[in-house]
Amino acid sequence: GKLRPMEKQRFSKSGKELSPEHDAPDVLFCMGERSLIVKSMLGITGSAYPSEEGRVSSYYIGRAAGRAGVPVLSLLSRGSPEAALTGALDAGGPVIAVLGSGLSSVPQGAMHDLAERILESGGLLVSEYLPGTSFAAFQLTAENRIIGTLPSALVITGTPSGGEPFHAARRCAAAGVRLYAVSFRGEALRSRPVSAGNLELIRDMGASPLTSGTLPDLISFCRR
Repeated sequence: GKLRPMEKQRFSKSGKELSPEHDAPDVLFCMGERSLIVKSMLGITGSAYPSEEGRVSSYYIGRAAGRAGVPVLSLLSRGSPEAALTGALDAGGPVIAVLGSGLSSVPQGAMHDLAERILESGGLLVSEYLPGTSFAAFQLTAENRIIGTLPSALVITGTPSGGEPFHAARRCAAAGVRLYAVSFRGEALRSRPVSAGNLELIRDMGASPLTSGTLPDLISFCRR
């Protein structure tokens, strides 16, 4: 696809512009089906090193959204984001992946293969970095800024306390994005360090608990 810039907007079902104080990127570079960016979408993110339950939840939610035709937005990253994107792709749904590098700088390996699959399926890759910019850890904040402002709703499938997904979660309220955190069954699962942050998101940051029973309502909300 051809790289092209986009002006800053609040791309959601409401079509409202995102004001500067929300700290949205000034420009997004896009490769693929750019029309996806104006649709209501479901953001899904979580730990790069999830529990098996977190990985399965990410895949399951991505697949459910994909089957419903709801675009799935996530990071082009291993772990939970990779599982969410793969679930949506396996269901034949549209996907949007956010890069922490320039669009021409995806290294060879699993993420490169996933990026190719996304483009071949009619999906979209986005980045706020100039083509040729290499990945750096501090750029994760920029990725989470996009994840926390573009979708209609954001699901965090599993995160340690203070993990990277918290950066995205903090942006949701100001951007009018509904925030959800997967609610695992059983005290042992809920208290695992790799997913302990989910409890904090629900208890302290107003995230709605997401279960298999409430997932259909979330999907319906994102389809409106």
